[in-house]
Amino acid sequence: MGFDRISENDDSNVMAAVMHLQRAMRRGPVHGHGPHGMGPHHGRPEGKVHCPKGPEMRHGHGMNEGRLIQALSDKESMTTQELMEVLDLRPSSMSELLAKLEDRGLIVRSQSEDDKRVNIVSLTDKARNIRERISEERAARMAVFTACFTEDEAKEFCRLCNKLSDHLESLRMVR
Repeated sequence: MGFDRISENDDSNVMAAVMHLQRAMRRGPVHGHGPHGMGPHHGRPEGKVHCPKGPEMRHGHGMNEGRLIQALSDKESMTTQELMEVLDLRPSSMSELLAKLEDRGLIVRSQSEDDKRVNIVSLTDKARNIRERISEERAARMAVFTACFTEDEAKEFCRLCNKLSDHLESLRMVR
């Protein structure tokens, strides 16, 4: 049995609603509404979601790579230790991740002037440009996804999602 459509009368099945929404969002924008409203006349097939390609950022790049870039885009730079704590990674995993991103020209590592044992990690302009492009495309996709909501409905949806997330987090803390 699939989750193709939720019955109009079944508005209390939260899990089915979440799974249905998740499936619809994975499929991407509807035909004629690609990123930034682009269709085939902009060089992309209708309904396709653009993902940066090439050595700097491939489709399917690791989740930790994206999380690291996001963490660094929120701050000017961070120490390797701070990044390990934020990303909850072991030192060996962090070293491998940093080496990959450095090889692709997305980060630079330098020693702290105060303590030569501490490594500082910063994003390059190339990574900032990619991050900006991805953010713009994500915002455009979300605008298409949420166009069916009024402003009040969007606020209520966000409030309910946050309430559910907080509840799930509180259950995790109880363990």
